[in-house]
Amino acid sequence: MNTFDFEILSPNGITFKGQASQATFPTMAGQITILPGHANLVTVLKRGAIDFVTAEGSKKITVSGGFLEVAGSRVSVVALFAMSADQVSEDLLGKAAAEVKRISEKRKEFDITVAQMQLKKDIATLKVGAIKSKRKI
Repeated sequence: MNTFDFEILSPNGITFKGQASQATFPTMAGQITILPGHANLVTVLKRGAIDFVTAEGSKKITVSGGFLEVAGSRVSVVALFAMSADQVSEDLLGKAAAEVKRISEKRKEFDITVAQMQLKKDIATLKVGAIKSKRKI
C-alpha cells in the first residue's frame, strides 16, 4: 500500500500520527482528498471531519478548523480542536465548548486593546497635526 506520513496536532497534543493511504479534508473551498504523491499545498481548514484510511481501516477525526500542509510525503494538520469520534463524550464536549468560549473572549479583549491603541495613535497624530497647523498661521 502506497502511504504518506500523517499527523493531526491540536493544543491537547497529537490526535493522530501514523501512515495513511488517503485523507479527505474540509477546506474553505470544499472537500479535498490527498493521496500519496500529492503536490505541495498549504490551505485553511474549516470545521468538519477528516476522513482517512490507514492499514487498520477507515478513521474519522473532527476538527474545529485549522491548517493543512502537504510537504513531500508528509501531511500535517494543526487544529484548534481535534478529536476522534470514539473519544467524544458529553463531558469532553462541554470542556471543548468552554475552551472555545474562553478563546473567543480573549480574542474580543485583544481586538478591543488593538482598537484602543490605534485610536490613541490617531488622536496623537491629529494633535501633532493641529499644533503644526497653528504654528504656520
